[in-house]
Amino acid sequence: MQQRTACNAPLSATILGGDKTNAQVDQAYKVYSDIPEHSGLSIRMKFHYIKWGTPEYMGEILVDDQRIWAKPYSEVAPEAITQACGYTVGTEDVFYYLSGHSLPTVKVSVRTTGSVHTHMHFGISDVEIVLHQKCSAGEYESAAPTRDHDRECKLLTVCKPTQFEFSSPNAVRDRGCRDCSMCTPGFTTQTACTATTDAVCKRCDACTAGTWEEQKCSDSAPTTKCTKCSVCKPAEFQAAACGSAADTKCIACSATCRSGQYIAIPCTGVADRTCANVTVCTATEFEIQAPTSSTDRFCRALSSTCDATQWEIKKATPTSDRVCVSATPACNIDAKTDSGEQEYELAPLTASSDRVCRKCTICPTTQKQTKKCQPKADTTCGKCEVCTAAR
Repeated sequence: MQQRTACNAPLSATILGGDKTNAQVDQAYKVYSDIPEHSGLSIRMKFHYIKWGTPEYMGEILVDDQRIWAKPYSEVAPEAITQACGYTVGTEDVFYYLSGHSLPTVKVSVRTTGSVHTHMHFGISDVEIVLHQKCSAGEYESAAPTRDHDRECKLLTVCKPTQFEFSSPNAVRDRGCRDCSMCTPGFTTQTACTATTDAVCKRCDACTAGTWEEQKCSDSAPTTKCTKCSVCKPAEFQAAACGSAADTKCIACSATCRSGQYIAIPCTGVADRTCANVTVCTATEFEIQAPTSSTDRFCRALSSTCDATQWEIKKATPTSDRVCVSATPACNIDAKTDSGEQEYELAPLTASSDRVCRKCTICPTTQKQTKKCQPKADTTCGKCEVCTAAR
């Protein structure tokens, strides 16, 4: 670009740009050609200006005729201000990334706008074009290029034979692989897993009533194995009914009850026998029916104790009641029997024995009565005296 010699303004002759005078719009450009194959590029450069006076200008940079940068000169940091000559020098770094650029040429332009009568210089320098690598077939962009780093490429994932592709790859996304579904027992494969679709499983047929599922179907055994439900034998009872996944559960009936027990409920088709403890009669009871292997002992309350006019002719036992009978009427010394004889009490009435009455003894003619018959004692007789000649 042309230099302004007044006051020796320090502007490099290598700068792409020009003079701006009389409100004209000046533009300069350069075309970079023979660019190798690439996918996107970054451009770094410096924008420079020198202006005299205070009027405002707008600096612009274009790439392939598209504006990528624009800024008023007043916002560009000044490097130096020369008061004597009245000019200002400013510089700013500019960076731009063209993500989809792949052409062998690129056009870089610089221009400025203004509407006052003054002189100024503008331009760009240190243009650096950085080409970004292009991911090859079988790769994808794992990290986009930035100001400081090129794009990063990675090999596309290849699904294993036991996997399928659930998301397809593109330029910036890897292929997504997922393990093929395995049909669980009770299901078989309806549609096999392919490179791009998962396996489809279907439920096996259910067993009919009266049968149970002995073996679930699977890919290795595609048919459900159904078996007829078992029926418990006479000496068994059903602990669990036959279901869709299990056979009837039969258990042998218990052999017998323990000592001191009897069968309260016999073994049936759906329950084991139930044993119960044999009833024990209390001290005030006696057994009226002995227990058996299938019946309980029956007890009955003992009769009341004999009253004062009775005596216990038979004692209570564990298996019999007590027996009371009326006692013999009281002996009365004054009472006469049918024969007209008196009685006395030989044995008194007790709880376990009857009263015993005896007839009073009548002394024979050869004896005399020495003691009269008493209620509890017989008549006492003694020998008569023999009379002598003197008497």
